[in-house]
Amino acid sequence: MRRKAYPLVPVLGLVVAGCLWALAGSAAAQVSGPCTAAMNGVDVNRISTPGTALEVPYGGTIKVEVESQEPVTGRSVALEFAGIRWTVWSGAGVGSSWNHTMDVSKYSKYGVGLYKIVGESTGGNACTGTAYVRVTGKSPLTTVAGIAGSIVGLIGLGFLVGSVVSSVKRSSGARGIGNGVIAGILLAGSFLVLAQQFGVAYPTLTVVIVAGVAGIGLGALIPAGLHAATSGAGSAAR
Repeated sequence: MRRKAYPLVPVLGLVVAGCLWALAGSAAAQVSGPCTAAMNGVDVNRISTPGTALEVPYGGTIKVEVESQEPVTGRSVALEFAGIRWTVWSGAGVGSSWNHTMDVSKYSKYGVGLYKIVGESTGGNACTGTAYVRVTGKSPLTTVAGIAGSIVGLIGLGFLVGSVVSSVKRSSGARGIGNGVIAGILLAGSFLVLAQQFGVAYPTLTVVIVAGVAGIGLGALIPAGLHAATSGAGSAAR
């Protein structure tokens, strides 16, 4: 039984290590191009990582200020989440500097936690400034995102229990692995949502992919190991 279970240990270790590496390795945001940028008066280079995010209350505002060396032809502000970016405001150029104030409650009505904001100027001296904000002032467990993440996590735990139960039955190894994979996906999704809502980690595309792979890997390996171990014990008993 032990000989069959031991080979899974280094694999589990690599999967967990990869997930931790992704969470710790969020790339720093910064200003790209010949301009300076600030949010609520703070240079974006000082709030360029999730760990240094600018804290703002969910009912407050964020003022984005950009100053370029030359006149700009366009300006925009976007939000980015898990590698997906969408524009929340845009306008024509007005000289070499511009600003825009965002109402936080408009964009945080469904959740709080960590977000990435991108300000962009277009024209001859195009530039982009990105930074992180942490929306506070409300319990994540009272938001739509937090509640949804918790429910998904509970469902994932249910599938995990079912996976363990199925895995110890000699004839139900495949069912246990199937339930384990579903549990891994659901628990990974729950973890990412709650980590973002509590301001623990920002889900970049890399983090999402690694967490998903880790969830699927652990979800499959744990029941497979249990099934192999219990099957081995049953064979040895005979």
